[in-house]
Amino acid sequence: MGQLNKNYNFIIILIISVFFFIFRWLISFESFPGENFFIKILYEIKDTYYFPLIKSLSNFDFYQVYSKEINKINIISFPFLSISFYSFFLKIFGEASFLFLELICIFLFLLIFSEIFKKIGFSKLYPILFSCFLFILTSLLRDLENLGLNFLELVNINFSSFFTLRLPRPIFTNLLLFSFLLLSLKIFYFNKFNKKNAIYLGLVSGITLNCFFYFFIFEFFLFLNLVIAFFSNGLIKHLKINIKFYILSFAIFIIFLTVFSYQITSGDEDYKIRIGLFDIGLNEKKIFLEHLLSFFSNFYFLTLSLISLINFIIFKFYIKNNKILIFFHFFISTILSTIFFIIFASAIIDPYHFLGWILISGFLFNIVVLFYIFFYVSGKYYKKTSIIILILFSVFYYNFSYVNNYTKENKNRVYFDEIIKDFESLANLSENLKILTFDMNIFNWLVMNNFKNFEIVPASFWTSRKNEQIETDIISSFKFLNLNDDDFISFFKNEKSSWRYKNPNTERFFDRTYLANKVKTFNNSMNFTPEEKKLILNTSSMTTHQLVIPIDEFKRLKQKFYYIDRIINPDIVFLNKDNFKNIIFKMNDNFCIFNSKGNYILYLNLEKFKNCK
Repeated sequence: MGQLNKNYNFIIILIISVFFFIFRWLISFESFPGENFFIKILYEIKDTYYFPLIKSLSNFDFYQVYSKEINKINIISFPFLSISFYSFFLKIFGEASFLFLELICIFLFLLIFSEIFKKIGFSKLYPILFSCFLFILTSLLRDLENLGLNFLELVNINFSSFFTLRLPRPIFTNLLLFSFLLLSLKIFYFNKFNKKNAIYLGLVSGITLNCFFYFFIFEFFLFLNLVIAFFSNGLIKHLKINIKFYILSFAIFIIFLTVFSYQITSGDEDYKIRIGLFDIGLNEKKIFLEHLLSFFSNFYFLTLSLISLINFIIFKFYIKNNKILIFFHFFISTILSTIFFIIFASAIIDPYHFLGWILISGFLFNIVVLFYIFFYVSGKYYKKTSIIILILFSVFYYNFSYVNNYTKENKNRVYFDEIIKDFESLANLSENLKILTFDMNIFNWLVMNNFKNFEIVPASFWTSRKNEQIETDIISSFKFLNLNDDDFISFFKNEKSSWRYKNPNTERFFDRTYLANKVKTFNNSMNFTPEEKKLILNTSSMTTHQLVIPIDEFKRLKQKFYYIDRIINPDIVFLNKDNFKNIIFKMNDNFCIFNSKGNYILYLNLEKFKNCK
């Protein structure tokens, strides 16, 4: 009977997953019929930044220089395991694998939390209902933010990282963290220190380390927290009894640790700078700790902590449902992880993830408490039909919210699709053709269709080219387009957007090289305008998405523009005028316009092609 119920729940979760998945793709096929399939994926899947890396990894290329002329020196330091599953399925099933994996991840999310809630003590259809509610929660909070309440805006900003379909984080990486929660629940609360769970523990923690190391630190402190909570009075005895469990788990983990260490030590140094990794000393730690103290004394955090502590006491000493407290232990673990990392780390990258997950974990614990209250109260009047209606409502709401926010009219998308079809009609297309493009979507499409030879890479996140090479590539391309040094500097000028400085061109080509906040600027420079300097000094040490180029760095780049004399002669120039804003480029006479659609223009080198329109 137990196996029958398990299969029954499995089928129900699969059906629900299909309904969460299918409508958003149906509306895309209905709104943009006949569209190039990968263009559909580009516009529908969140965060297309990772597609070139996925494609390169599927070809076992760990260098990603995208050029026949540049030597491959060092691998990039990006955590490959986070996209390896996508690369594997892409190699076997092609572009349709992105849809398949999205469905699988939705299913796994619902399955993992359904299992967690069953272990906690929820029965009947409640685990599935609560899993569905967690799945739609980010959409619900996003919609509630429109009410204009500061509290809801704060909750939405932080909880948006809990789970969405953004690739590969959080759609894949967060499943590892949730799996670790389920595994910890089984191991400690059901005393399952067996061989199977030892293998799972080593695999999950090892893969997590190589996908999103913040989560690994959370997992480590959660496990340590649970060991102390359960065995503080008999730790030596516990270790002796379960020594084989820990040895097997650690032996598996050490394999992944070796891979992680090799990638970090062998990774390209320029790439590390571009992704925002920088060293921190005592002065920087002091600033980080001051910010952390401010965070811990914040009204919202104090309120969240107080509510969590009260709920902990109630469940620990009165209701005596200890299993639900694994979420409280998770909350404590995120706090300890953050303090430990800032004190002992010698380098740091994107520390805001720590603070965000402190709030997420605390919020999650109290949401599960509300689930328990609902389960306890409504369980007395349980009707299967009512729970099914609530599950169906969650599916309906999720799809309604998506449809309500969906953009059916997108001329650029239509133009892009049309010009890509014209491009595909060209004769003599070859992967060795040298292509110049500044547009990320165009580059994405070309790479996914096996083109490998580019004058520039429109996003430095995708390549292990050195910073000096990237600068040379851009300058050479500007000169090819008959642009001058003023155009070049204007292209990267410091632009204030909302509360911060962030020129999208600076971000694409240099990423975090020019990161600017209270603890980090380029080469520790303070050579900025008074307005820029004031904002930088008032920018939190946890903020890593502000980019400001110093005045002397602009001078250096302008001087470099003069002495770079590299001449390029691409076979195809595929441009989007939106990438140049008010800058007007001019093509050489030996190029002709094959076609143009909206802001997209496709130029051909007359030495290679004769069929211009």
